[in-house]
Amino acid sequence: MDLIKKMKKNKNVTIMLACIVLIFLFIFSRKKIYQKFTQQGWIKSIIDEVYIIALPERKESALENLQKLEIIPNVYNAFLKKNIDRKELVEQGFLESSSKLTDAKLACHYSHTEVLKKFLRSNHKTCLIFEDDINCPFSKQELRTELSNLMNNSKQVDYDIINLGRCYDNCNTVPSKIGNLVKVLYPRCMHSYIVNRKGAEKIINLFVPCGDLPGDEVLAKANKLGLLNYYGSDKNLFIQNRSEYGSTIGNGGPLPMCTPR
Repeated sequence: MDLIKKMKKNKNVTIMLACIVLIFLFIFSRKKIYQKFTQQGWIKSIIDEVYIIALPERKESALENLQKLEIIPNVYNAFLKKNIDRKELVEQGFLESSSKLTDAKLACHYSHTEVLKKFLRSNHKTCLIFEDDINCPFSKQELRTELSNLMNNSKQVDYDIINLGRCYDNCNTVPSKIGNLVKVLYPRCMHSYIVNRKGAEKIINLFVPCGDLPGDEVLAKANKLGLLNYYGSDKNLFIQNRSEYGSTIGNGGPLPMCTPR
C-alpha cells in the first residue's frame, strides 16, 4: 500500500511539474511573439502600411537598412527601364505620345504609380513609400518620435502628401509650420513620402498621362498651382545615399533640402 501511495504521489508531482513547464513555455512563447510583433510593427501604429520600390540589385541592402530600424516593408519590384515599351504605354493611356521623358525616369514614374494603385486597392488610410537608395540619419527611437509627432500634427491640416526627404525646396519664404510639419513650396525628391487615400488619387491623376516632367517636378508644380496639399517634415528623416548607390535616372551629387541661395 505504501508503495502504491508513493507512486501516486510521484505521479502527481510529475504532472504538476509538467504543467508548470507548459505554463512557462506558453508565457515565454507569447512574450517572444509580442516582442517580434512590437519590433516589426511599431511603425504600423503610426502609419497603416509601408512599401519600398526596389531594383533587384538594391533590394537586399535596402531591406537590411530598414531592418536596422525594425521596419518591414511590402516590396514592389521596380519596373525596369529595359522593359519600357513606349508604344504600349501610349496605347494604355499612361504616356503622352510626345513625351520626352527618359526611359529611366519613365520607369520610376510607372513604379510609383503602380504602388499608389496597390495602396488604393487596400483598406489602409495611410502609407509610407520608400525608394531603395534611402538612408536614415536617426535612431529607431528618434525616428519613431519624429513620425509620431508628424502624424499627430498632420491631423490639424488637410494634407495629401508629406515628404520625409525633400530636396531643392524653395526655403526663402518662411512656411507655415505646426510642430515638425511644414507647408512646403516647391520640393523635389520622392525617395520617402507619406500619402493618404485622397492624396494617392490626386497624384495618380497628376501622373497619368505622363508628359515631359518627372514625378517630383509634377507634384511640385501642382503644389505651386494649388492642386495639391503638399507638406513635409522640418528635417529630412530619410536621405538618398548617393555615395553608395549613385543615381539610375541621371541625378548625381549631394541633395540639399533647400535650393542654394
